[in-house]
This record gives sequence, structure tokens and C-alpha cells, in this order.
Amino acid sequence: MKPLTMTLAAVAAISTASAGWADTTPPPPRSNTLKLAALVAAAPTPEKLALAHQMMVAIGFQDQIQTVLANVNGMMAKIASPSASPEQHHMMELVQQDAQQELFKLLPEMETAATRIYANNLTDKEMTDFIAWQNSESGRSIRSKTAVMSRQMSTAITPMLINMMPTVVRRAMDRVCEQNQCTPEQRQQMNAAVAKAMG
Repeated sequence: MKPLTMTLAAVAAISTASAGWADTTPPPPRSNTLKLAALVAAAPTPEKLALAHQMMVAIGFQDQIQTVLANVNGMMAKIASPSASPEQHHMMELVQQDAQQELFKLLPEMETAATRIYANNLTDKEMTDFIAWQNSESGRSIRSKTAVMSRQMSTAITPMLINMMPTVVRRAMDRVCEQNQCTPEQRQQMNAAVAKAMG
């Protein structure tokens, strides 16, 4: 079994192979796009940003993101190809660790973006009430258990993904071809992409 990234590459390959005949969705109206851009660009007040930042601190935003990244890194290490040599495994671990550290450097930018999103979408009362709950006894207890629960969920879910992904990808390929009337050549391209990714 190759790493999950190789399996996911099959999905990307299918999307690329079918893009020319499968995507018939019209683009969104320009007015809606402009409204969305204006909403994202809206600048909340400094007071509201400060309250949203308190919310980020209360939920332990950076700790949660670090846990997610570490879980992803650990998951990829677990599903590395069993046929890889110890040296290959070691090199993969080094690459994953280095990439994880690079992503950690983006945490301040991630928090700034999340803070603005919270400030743009939540009222002062909603944020104040949430902060109060997070700082309550139950809120602190649940937050302290979140990292452990995340690791446990990753351990439980990873085998499901590994076992089901080949079947899911092939079923998706069948549906795409059935709905879009693939030509034999297109189906052959998709079969080849899946076979290559699945090893």
C-alpha cells in the first residue's frame, strides 16, 4: 500500500482527466462574487478584533492547529508503503518533520485570518458567551482532553481510509463515466491513473 497521498493523487488524476467533459456548472454571477469579496474584505473594528483574539486564545487555536498538523504527519508515517526500506522510511519521516515545521511558521498568519473570520461572523455577545464557557470548569476540562481525543480519532479513522479509498475511488470513477458518457479512451486514461496511484 502506497502512502495515502498516492491514493489521493488518483482522485486528482480523475478530476484532471474528466475536466474537459464533466464540468458543466456555470460560473457564479459576478454580482455574487463581488459581494463575497466585499464581505471577506470588510474590516471589523479593533474592539471586535480584540474580542475575537480572546476567543482564539480561549479555544487554544494554535495548539489545536499544531495537533492537527502533527496528526496528519503521524498518519502519513503510518501508511507509508510496507515495502519501503528502513532508509526510505527514515527519509520520509525527515521530510514530513521538516514540512511540518515549515507549516508551523504559518501559525501566526493562520490565527490572524481565523480571528478576522470570527470577528466578521460572530456578534460581541456570541464571542463573550463562548469565551466565558471556554474558561469555565467544563470548558477547560474538554479543551485539555481535545488533543488526546484527536490522536485517538486519527488512530481509529486512518485504517478505514486506507481500506476504503481504493473502492471509493473506483466507484467514483464508475459514476463519473456513467454520468458523462466517457469514451473508451477517456475511461482507459482514468483506469491508468487509478492503477498507477494504487500501485
